[in-house]
Amino acid sequence: MLRAAVALTALAAIGYSFYSGVNYGEASVNREWASEKLARVLAQTQQLKLAQDRTEFLRGELAKLTLEKNNENTRTAARYESIIAGLRERPTERASGASGVPSAATPAAGCTGAGLARPDAEFLAGYAADAARLQSALAQCAGAYEAARLKLN
Repeated sequence: MLRAAVALTALAAIGYSFYSGVNYGEASVNREWASEKLARVLAQTQQLKLAQDRTEFLRGELAKLTLEKNNENTRTAARYESIIAGLRERPTERASGASGVPSAATPAAGCTGAGLARPDAEFLAGYAADAARLQSALAQCAGAYEAARLKLN
């Protein structure tokens, strides 16, 4: 009977040790897993904050570039209106020979556009204004790209 009691006690001690070891191991793994999850969440939070900072910076740069583009477009429109106002006194007909056909080409002593008819001059002024607007849009796009490239690299 003593042997049975000792065997039973030894079996209980082994069972308790096994149970305690399993619980300890499980708790240890859970702590490591929680620590790993916390580190991952902290890293994600840091990356999110960095992305938000970059986004705010780029939004500011884009707003600044858009304002510059709008100001340039306003200046271009004012220049265009000024040019068009100055063209009101030009003739509406193109200079031509008596038969309605332009006269023979003669070497010009410098082409300044002073002899252009009003429709032709208006067309060229509009064309130049369109080119200036496109140039300011390109400058805005290139500036935004460069700001993004510098900030993201």
